Amino acid sequence: MKVKNNLLIYLISILIFVTILTGSYFFFKNIGPNNKDLFNQPSLQAQNSDKGESPKSTKMLDKKPEKVKSDKPEPIKLVNTDPNKFQLDIPALTYHHIATLPDDLKNDSIATGLRVSPDAFDAQMKKLKDKGYTTLSIEEYERITVGDKPMPKNPILLTIDDGYTDAYENAFPILKKYGLIGNFAIITDVLSTREYMSLDNVITMQKAGMGIMSHTTLHCQLAQRERKNGQNIYLDNLTGNELKPCPEFTYPGGLTAGQADYELKESKEFLQKKLGIQIDSVVYPYGNYNPKTMELTKKNGYKFGFTTKGSVTPLKPDTILFELPRSTVGGQQTPELRGFFVGI
Repeated sequence: MKVKNNLLIYLISILIFVTILTGSYFFFKNIGPNNKDLFNQPSLQAQNSDKGESPKSTKMLDKKPEKVKSDKPEPIKLVNTDPNKFQLDIPALTYHHIATLPDDLKNDSIATGLRVSPDAFDAQMKKLKDKGYTTLSIEEYERITVGDKPMPKNPILLTIDDGYTDAYENAFPILKKYGLIGNFAIITDVLSTREYMSLDNVITMQKAGMGIMSHTTLHCQLAQRERKNGQNIYLDNLTGNELKPCPEFTYPGGLTAGQADYELKESKEFLQKKLGIQIDSVVYPYGNYNPKTMELTKKNGYKFGFTTKGSVTPLKPDTILFELPRSTVGGQQTPELRGFFVGI
C-alpha cells in the first residue's frame, strides 16, 4: 500500500511539473521580442473604434494633437530695448533726378549732387540684376518686416524721391528693362507742374508694379535742421495745432505741428484715393524730422518714415521705424560703377 501511495505522489509531481513547464513556454512565447506586449494591446473597444464603432471609453485613445508647422516666417518682434537686437539688413538707396546735367547747372553743387545720368543708372541697375539682387516694392518691404513674407536673396530697396518727370521718362523704362522695382516718393500738390510727372504717370508706374510712397503735399520742412558742432540738430515745431497747409512749395521756414500734420495727412489720403492702394510709408522732405514728426506720422496711419541718412535700414524698437535711414546715390554723369556698386 505504501509503494502504491509513493507511486501516485510521484506521478502527480511529474504532471504538475509538465503543466508548469508548458504554461511557462506559452507565456514567454507571447511576450517575447518578436511579439507585441500583451499588456499594451489595444482593447477590443479601441480596435472597434477603428472600424467606425464608438468605444464606451476613449481614454486609451486620447492623444495631444500635433502642432501644424507653418511656412509663415516669424514676425520681427520690435519690443526689445537693445537697439542692436533686431536688424533687417536691407540696403536702401535714394535717387532724385535720373537725368543728364544741363550745361548751365554744372557749377551748381546741389543740382549736380541730385543727378545720376540715365547711362549711369542703367549700369547700376544692370549690376544689381547680374549679381542676383531682389529689388523690393515698398509693400513687400513692409510685409517682410511683419513676417508676412520671407526674406528673399540679396534684397534691396530702391527709392526715387520727388516725382520728377525724368524719373518717369528715364528711370522707369530702365527698371522695366531689367525687371527691377523702384519706389517713387511723390509730392502730391505739384503733379503736372514745373518738372514733375503727372498723376497718370504715377498710376501707370503703380500698375506696372512700382511702389508708391508719400513725400508730403508741398515738400516743406516737417522739422527745421541746424548744424551745431558737426551734428544735425532738429528744431521743435512752432506752436499751433490748426490743420492747414504750409505757405508755399518748399517753404524755407519752420512749420507748426498742425501744418506738419496736414502735410502728412493730405498727401496720404490723396494717393490712396487716386491709386486705390494703401500708402504706409512717407519720405520726409530733406530728411528732416523730430519727435513730433514721428508722432504725427504714426498718428496718420503710416507704418514707416524714411530719412536721408545711413546705408542700411535697421529695424529697431517702436518709433525708430519712423526714422529709417537710406543712402543717397547722386552726382554721377558717367557710367562707371562707384560706391555701393563696387562692393557688391
